[in-house]
Amino acid sequence: MVYFSSACTLHYSILDLASQEQNDRNSPGSSLPSFADSMISVSPEVTSVPLGAEVVVKYCLYNQSGNAVDDATINLSFSLEAGGSSGVFSTVNYNSNEKCYEATLTATVVGSPVNINVSVDGVKIASKNNLQLTVVVPNFNFSGNSLVTAPIVNRIFDETSGGWNLTGVCEFLLNDVEVYGPSIVSGGIIGKVFSTPCSSDGVFSVRLNVDGITSPFILQNDPLIMIRQKNHSPVVTRIYHVSSTYSRVMISSVADLQGVVAGGAASFKNYFLLNDIDLSVVSSTNNFTPIGNSSTYWVGNFYGEKHKITNLHINGGSDNFVGFFGQARSGRIFDLSFSNATVISSGIKVGVLAGQSQDLFVNRVSVEGSVSGVGWVGLITGYCWDCTVESSWVTGVSQGDQSVGGLLGYAWGGDIFNSWSDVTVTSTAEVAGGLVAILSDASTDGIIENSFSLGSVTGAEGVGGVVGTVSDSIPFRSVQLRNSFSLGNVTTNPAPVSYISGFIVGSAGVWDGSNYNPTSSILMSGLYHSDGSTCSNCNPSNVHGDAENLSNILIFTQNVWNYSWVWKIHSSGLRPDLIVNPKP
Repeated sequence: MVYFSSACTLHYSILDLASQEQNDRNSPGSSLPSFADSMISVSPEVTSVPLGAEVVVKYCLYNQSGNAVDDATINLSFSLEAGGSSGVFSTVNYNSNEKCYEATLTATVVGSPVNINVSVDGVKIASKNNLQLTVVVPNFNFSGNSLVTAPIVNRIFDETSGGWNLTGVCEFLLNDVEVYGPSIVSGGIIGKVFSTPCSSDGVFSVRLNVDGITSPFILQNDPLIMIRQKNHSPVVTRIYHVSSTYSRVMISSVADLQGVVAGGAASFKNYFLLNDIDLSVVSSTNNFTPIGNSSTYWVGNFYGEKHKITNLHINGGSDNFVGFFGQARSGRIFDLSFSNATVISSGIKVGVLAGQSQDLFVNRVSVEGSVSGVGWVGLITGYCWDCTVESSWVTGVSQGDQSVGGLLGYAWGGDIFNSWSDVTVTSTAEVAGGLVAILSDASTDGIIENSFSLGSVTGAEGVGGVVGTVSDSIPFRSVQLRNSFSLGNVTTNPAPVSYISGFIVGSAGVWDGSNYNPTSSILMSGLYHSDGSTCSNCNPSNVHGDAENLSNILIFTQNVWNYSWVWKIHSSGLRPDLIVNPKP
């Protein structure tokens, strides 16, 4: 906001000594005006301007009698004194209708009040009254029960309510409020950004319908909703549209968490985590029992509300399907974090969140910890069958004998969007990848988009900084990698015999039993690696590993990559970062 020390429309003397000004005006070659009561004003008539907003500063000429004077010959300019708030003036124009000089001021830097200066021929004019400007952070946010800080029970609604009134505060001078939600449908398009007016009172309100017809309407999927104005960083809330058909279960204790059961499709419920939960008491026995196993699966929606489960420890012995969820199907898991997690098994399908997931949607889930298994190992899930991981991240260690990844072990028809991994990945035998070990199409395409890996990856065959092996196995389906990068070192030890390794992808193609043969169904674009990373024993003929150096990424991606809702520039200035769940 901008604050002026007096009213928006102010009268003041250009010179304290009007007689001296008149003498100067009468002198040959003088360009100083001879008006003792000229006026400066701001349009629109406001007392504040938020960062990024614009106002028009006007300087209107009057003589001593108070009459407007039409004089377009003055070389006049505006400026702000240094040392505080700052802004940029456009070129000064003369408005012959109003008999005023005017320029648009864009508020660019938040700071303390500074004077607005007027100069003629580059010479500052001493004004009788100081006119000051202060730029501050704009005020836009959700309000009422739309606030993310509102109790979760007040942010849940179902189809019987008819919809949700999304409300908030905004800055009138920043124009319309942009609204985005991955489950909001506007104009027939899901996830489309739409605009709603910001009133002159600085508030907005928009109805999110549930009839599936009246735009905009909201589906029973992702609770995330974001707003922004004038390219400022989005503000986030979570509104839960659930079905009245299924029970709602509130979880606030270890006992509540242990009460979550795997009972197949008939056991579908909506679970809401109300607070952080420490499992150290349970983990001290190394015996947290996974929810679900090879024969029984969990199904439902699990809403973590950005809460954290700490000290999860599972020693699965030789069991398969080992993780917080041993087996999870046909559900959604949102906004959940695991810290100091350890999951160990000498079996297959091992992960911290889930050993195996099928038709599961994972969004904004993070894992800090370690996972170890024989095969199909990953910190999110070991074996992902037609599942989606979005806006999630992992840090720690992932290790095993084969098919070891940072996020996922084997993604069969799995998708990864807007996610990252900073994991030390080690496979003692074949196939290892920074994000996923094996990416393959199934009943859906396999896609990685807007994601990156920072950790080192080591394996014996098929080793890649992002993906170990990309396999196209289903007719009329495809595997796609877009707008992603790797920063870690890739090591193949010993040197590969049949598979190949690379900065981004180790091996790619259709498997014929001994080699991966190229196919047009594998689509790759916008892939990068760090200039300083190494790829030891990589096959030089691996075109999939020869992505461009990351130093090129900032040259053109402002226009190619989505820097409005997905990407931003990392604070180091050396690489892109994600807006939701960024890497510190």
